[in-house]
Amino acid sequence: MALPPTQPEEFASVPPARQKRLSLDAWLFALVAATALGCAILLYLRFLGSPRLLWNDTIHDRNAHLYSGMCLAMDLRLGDIRHLFADLDSFRTWPPFHDGLLVGIALLVGRGDERWAVLPSLIAWIGAAVYAFLLARRCSPNAGSAAGLFAALFVLVSPALRAYATDVMIESLGAALSIACLYYYVAAEQDRTPRAYRGLALSLTFLFFTKYNYWLLVALGMIADRIAADPKRPIAWLQDRVKAASQGEWLAVQVRRPSNYFVLLILVVSAALALSGGVQLSVLGRSVSVRPSPNLFTIVYAVCFLRLVPWYRRKGRAMVVQSGTGLRELVQWHVWPIALWFWWPHRLYSFLWVLDPASNAGEHPRHDLIGGYVYYWNAIATDYHVGYWSAAVAAGLALVAFWLGFRKRLRPGATAVLWFIAIALLLTIHHQNRKSRHLHSWIPLVWVAAGVGAAGLAPKRQKGKVSATCICFASGACAVALLHLPGLTASAHALEGGIHPPARSTLDVTDAYLPDLAETRKAAVFSNMPMKHLAQWTYLKRYHRKQRLETDVKGFDPTSADNRSRLSQWVAATDCDTVVCADFPPGSAFYAEVPGCETLPQYLTMMETQSRFALVRRQSIPRYGCTVSVWKRLNGATP
Repeated sequence: MALPPTQPEEFASVPPARQKRLSLDAWLFALVAATALGCAILLYLRFLGSPRLLWNDTIHDRNAHLYSGMCLAMDLRLGDIRHLFADLDSFRTWPPFHDGLLVGIALLVGRGDERWAVLPSLIAWIGAAVYAFLLARRCSPNAGSAAGLFAALFVLVSPALRAYATDVMIESLGAALSIACLYYYVAAEQDRTPRAYRGLALSLTFLFFTKYNYWLLVALGMIADRIAADPKRPIAWLQDRVKAASQGEWLAVQVRRPSNYFVLLILVVSAALALSGGVQLSVLGRSVSVRPSPNLFTIVYAVCFLRLVPWYRRKGRAMVVQSGTGLRELVQWHVWPIALWFWWPHRLYSFLWVLDPASNAGEHPRHDLIGGYVYYWNAIATDYHVGYWSAAVAAGLALVAFWLGFRKRLRPGATAVLWFIAIALLLTIHHQNRKSRHLHSWIPLVWVAAGVGAAGLAPKRQKGKVSATCICFASGACAVALLHLPGLTASAHALEGGIHPPARSTLDVTDAYLPDLAETRKAAVFSNMPMKHLAQWTYLKRYHRKQRLETDVKGFDPTSADNRSRLSQWVAATDCDTVVCADFPPGSAFYAEVPGCETLPQYLTMMETQSRFALVRRQSIPRYGCTVSVWKRLNGATP
């Protein structure tokens, strides 16, 4: 980061022309940071004008993110260590950095007020603009601050980035950390300082514990850049490994290791269980079901890890130290935290599950390739830019940056940004799970490339005179900037994030039944929509109780057309004294067709036909076309 030196004598030793440029860079950096802060304050004030409207969907992921953070905040406030570890164990698909640490701390400070939960996203949005400025300035071979201003402007005016800035979603933090990772990578390539490598390692670690696939995209971009910079080195290393293995020495060593047979046995058993779907065994007269377990991955990993520890003590540690500062910082601050994280049961399995396209196909998988290009181009133009013309300008300037990278005219490390964009673009468009928010972590890097491309088009100024070309370029750049400036104060919008124009809130539905739970010792809330996390966080916020809601019946099969026996068993045995059912008919405001949820209306049917609970209130909410029903357990009807 080319900022003024902190020591006066160092600054005095810099030539006057260099001092002037450093001072200008510092002022432009301050301008970007101040503008981002001012826009963030404006966005937050707008959000505070109607915060209830953010909760406009019964099944949106923001409900789960808020609930996770709220659980940890309550555990810390009450000093409940047992529940704290149980809640930490629930962070599997989504790691705990955003939901647990940041949102949890925000809610802890804000005493459970959900309006505080958007602050991590808002701060991350500011960070995205600042790091975009710094990264573009690092990458550009000339007019670096101009490139940074272009990149930051696109970030600040993007409707989607502004919408997610006041949302309880991972996207804003993922975008900021992705840019930060690439910034520290470029800084490390250019400066080779421990500080840059440490920044790279820590930002990668934070990104990993934010969302696994964001981390993978950045890692692939960096690896591709390293391979492209010196393709002979990895090829030579691979040839040496193949040669050593072909000579039989490596294989002979592996044959002599007992742990290899243990790993092989686990893999064979896992494959057999996966293919058969599990087996029934009789142990001491009892029938035991043995099924494929995610923890088998943890066991295999633990064995491999323990095998590597002696090697690391003998050779690995010395190799890391001898390799230089870069690898040492990465191992200490990035590799070790991840290696220890995978010891936690289910974590390795969840990591692999998230990265598997087949497992993470989404609610409505789509496989048409052309449709992916059309869908994401429309999302880029309408959600992430102020118009199609803005998207076309950004794409054109980014292509210029790619041309400069091909001609090797960018600064060291800058091509990692281009590799990242290319890989993210291909993987996103070809993935069968299509959501506009999948663009969020890498579109800002397109704007970084656009800033670099704009600076690359800038004609070199000749000493003592200004050419007509310079005037034309400056006029065009100013025109593009001025056309984007209204976006700094425009309303935010995103297809899957932020507040949407229809003035509706699911909190009106939860408010309809929450007063009925005031004197309840234990309650259940069912619905024909998967509103588990919405029901949980609203109940937890109002009553601050350790005893949380029941929102599903154990053993309920969502694929079965008949769960009567299972539901009857629950009604007969439950110790709940209040049951709530929220019914959202097809065509009503909050209804959505969600695969795997077709049988959820059986909960309402169960309550209508049972006799252990009495219906005490049924309220229709005409505005949303839904109905809330409340049942109380009859006196003497004990489990």
